[in-house]
Amino acid sequence: MPFLYKQLMLSLSMWIVVGSSVAQPYPYGNEWIDYNKTYYKFKVFPNSGSTSAQNNNNDNKANFSVVHRIQQNTLVANGLGNVQAQDFQLWRNGEEVALYTSVASGSLGGSDFIEFWGEINDAKPDRALFRSAGDQFNARWNLFTDTACYYLTVNAGAANKRFAAVPNTAATTTLPVEPFFMHTIKINYKATRFGGFGVDIGGKIVRSANFDAGEGWSDRFYGNENGNRQTLLTGLKIFRNGPPLTFRYSAAGQAGYNRDISVSFRNRTTPVVNDTVVNTFRLRRLTPGSSPLISLPTSVVPVEGTDDNLRIIYRSPNNPGQDRDELRVLEAELVYPRHFDFNTTSDFEFSMPPTATGQFIKIRGFLNATVNNAVLYDLTNLQRIETVRNNNEFWFVLPPSAMARKVIFSPVYPAPNIVPRLVQSLEPKTFTNYAQNPGNYLILSNSRLLTPGNNHVQAYADYRSSAGGGGYAAKV
Repeated sequence: MPFLYKQLMLSLSMWIVVGSSVAQPYPYGNEWIDYNKTYYKFKVFPNSGSTSAQNNNNDNKANFSVVHRIQQNTLVANGLGNVQAQDFQLWRNGEEVALYTSVASGSLGGSDFIEFWGEINDAKPDRALFRSAGDQFNARWNLFTDTACYYLTVNAGAANKRFAAVPNTAATTTLPVEPFFMHTIKINYKATRFGGFGVDIGGKIVRSANFDAGEGWSDRFYGNENGNRQTLLTGLKIFRNGPPLTFRYSAAGQAGYNRDISVSFRNRTTPVVNDTVVNTFRLRRLTPGSSPLISLPTSVVPVEGTDDNLRIIYRSPNNPGQDRDELRVLEAELVYPRHFDFNTTSDFEFSMPPTATGQFIKIRGFLNATVNNAVLYDLTNLQRIETVRNNNEFWFVLPPSAMARKVIFSPVYPAPNIVPRLVQSLEPKTFTNYAQNPGNYLILSNSRLLTPGNNHVQAYADYRSSAGGGGYAAKV
């Protein structure tokens, strides 16, 4: 109920924001819109069968986001067949999205396409709802929807954001093969909603109507009544001779008590335990550079057949007589040395450190024999590299980079199970510029209520615009 109240208040605030947009100096998220253009809307959502709705997920993003492709015939069907490749532009959540076009410029032929890294919606747009950006602990899962809306448009004569095609020199390189990389697994819990910071008044938990510290998705609560909580990470493919693992997590109290929180990392016999304190409803965030950041030897992960598994156990507080004492884990992160063995059939995101000479990488463990080729997207330097397949490995050379970079390994499946995922349809959209068409009585509605010939919503707007209804400039 409190969350529904906040949704209602957010909607009410939108009425005020839109109606007074000319006078206010701060951004509203519509600054990217050119009101003279038509935008072609489509949606990006989690993979079918992904674990986006489950509680414990090893989120390397590619579990929920994949490379998307818009084929030339889809563009033609929407009247965009004559648009030059260099003139396409794409937007998501107010930010331009980099595109790769199969021809750098000129017209797209029947076999040509547009590609981009399609990410589902995250909680970054929610950050402005909090008093402080630091109050948002789980930035992975949006509070309202995991579906992201993308807008394709034509922006002729501009330097639109692009991935550059880079040749793959794997067949001739003299660089040594990289033995491992430091992989990050972000565990973004999504079992239930957590209301955030509260105050215990007379046995009742009272929370602010604002979005408060820690509010968002979390693990289920645990405490004196319901024991420990566990997360099992599988298929880690750990590089045994690499540096130690590091682990951090965020937790919050759910009652007005002080308690210890313990997390253990257990192989078959020996746990490695870390203890800290969480006071009352306060939140505890353990981050790199803070104390304690948990460091683990690679031996903490046992070898189990071909997979490496690590069980994380959050231990319940021990407060005798305090049956209502509870804790929630909001998010966690494990960084560890990993072989270039991806053990997957889908896109895989990983990071590489800066390099002055380049990096020669051989990827193995791809679990689908029908895939003959794959591409690599460097999201940091905006580069696209086609890989070379050698038996059961994919080879590629990353060029020098002054920055650490995020990279997407994306397999290309043959028909009919085509990957990248195809954008099947586009919906033309235009936007209203309320700065030029201002209103002082705005009505937010839904298209299902706007019945042609019997539109009660518009009838009410007309009434409010009349002298008897107050003489407002009513807008729907």
